[in-house]
Amino acid sequence: GNGAALSTEACAAYSESLAEFRRASAHRWAERTYPVLERLLAEFTDRYERAKREHGGLDFEDLELLCRDLLRDNDELRERYRQRFERVMMDELQDTNAVQLELIDMVAAGNLFTVGDAQQLIYGFRHADVELFDARGEVMAARGARLTLTTNFRSRPEILDVINRVFEQELGERFRPLVAG
Repeated sequence: GNGAALSTEACAAYSESLAEFRRASAHRWAERTYPVLERLLAEFTDRYERAKREHGGLDFEDLELLCRDLLRDNDELRERYRQRFERVMMDELQDTNAVQLELIDMVAAGNLFTVGDAQQLIYGFRHADVELFDARGEVMAARGARLTLTTNFRSRPEILDVINRVFEQELGERFRPLVAG
């Protein structure tokens, strides 16, 4: 019942050694397991691709990549789409991935309007990359073509105060506090 007995230098050294042993053991386990997982993933990928071909199926990523390749490799088609759209608007830009941004850039020709909020990224599972959004924002800001809105008309000031405190801690310098409208 005396916790002070566990506060000795010997106990601290033991705890540190145990933690190091666990880290080393995990690394050795991972070294043995990685080749097995890599082989299983390769086999799954082969079977999945074969099943899609057998059924004439495509998944979401296939659609993105095939469309990108088609527009990238066919200048005439890409130009036809650029001429087709007077304006291109992309909402929720923070939820786009590199392939999607490439697609957008291929059909837009100086007529692109984007909207997004880095604090609302939800599609990481689809490889959405907030750094792409931030980089695009920096380019737009350098051109004087970026407007940042911080007024929120959906929430009460009390709710925004809590949200601002939580997300400021979570996002650090990237955070922009919201103001009730």
